[in-house]
Amino acid sequence: RGLQIRPQGLQTDPPPSEHLPSVPHPLRAGVVVERGAEALIEQVIIRNAHYGVVIKRGASLTLRHSILNNWHRGLQIWGTATVEDSSIHNEDIYESESSEVAVLIEGGQVFLRRNRISIFHVAPYGIPAHRIGDFCDVGVEASDGNVVIEGNQIVGALYHGISVFKGKASIQKNFLVYQGYGGSGLKIGSAEATVEGNTVIGLMSHGTGIRINPEAQVVLKQNRLSQNRIGMEISGAAAQLIENEIYANKTGIQLSPHEGADPLAQVELVGNKIY
Repeated sequence: RGLQIRPQGLQTDPPPSEHLPSVPHPLRAGVVVERGAEALIEQVIIRNAHYGVVIKRGASLTLRHSILNNWHRGLQIWGTATVEDSSIHNEDIYESESSEVAVLIEGGQVFLRRNRISIFHVAPYGIPAHRIGDFCDVGVEASDGNVVIEGNQIVGALYHGISVFKGKASIQKNFLVYQGYGGSGLKIGSAEATVEGNTVIGLMSHGTGIRINPEAQVVLKQNRLSQNRIGMEISGAAAQLIENEIYANKTGIQLSPHEGADPLAQVELVGNKIY
């Protein structure tokens, strides 16, 4: 409790050229929770760590009321974690050719509640803020886990706000604002998920608010989708769309074919508003 973790004497190097920004040298990791350990992190600030917090398989973490600022991976989770009422944000980069993920979940059981998660890019030395190269920044990325994502604000220059692949997910009452250029606010692939009461807004009308990929089984209820190229896209998946509000998008709902998808996968629409 009450701890601050950061590199000692953090400095930026002189610019190597007129075209490339200099970047600080981060800590490799702020905190590592090893197998068999149970950790509580509360009212802690971790700055400028390549990995803010790492939770190994067989480890358990509770993180509350803390700040993780400027990282390559904010949280990397293989074990069990509860993360509540914390700020996981990034306004800078350490590697000019790497994508950033605020919370990376690779198995385990994870609860994310009432956090603010954001990735924004600055323009050091006049370099464009979108950086040079191809980047797929993600707010929350989960695979093969059992996740609850509830009441979070996930905003910024994101390729995906939330991405879930395999496993199970409950995604409720989140506020998502994403960049939208070819990405999505929420993407679900081959997972079982309940998606309810979320608001998804695109900063650019080139993305998809909610994208459901083949083999997924999803219930989407009372979500609000706005300013996207496609409000909701479903491709070869079984889905129930109940009382969603889909407004000010170029396309409201799009059902897309997918080679090899289950031809019996049904999409049911009940009481949705599209305008």
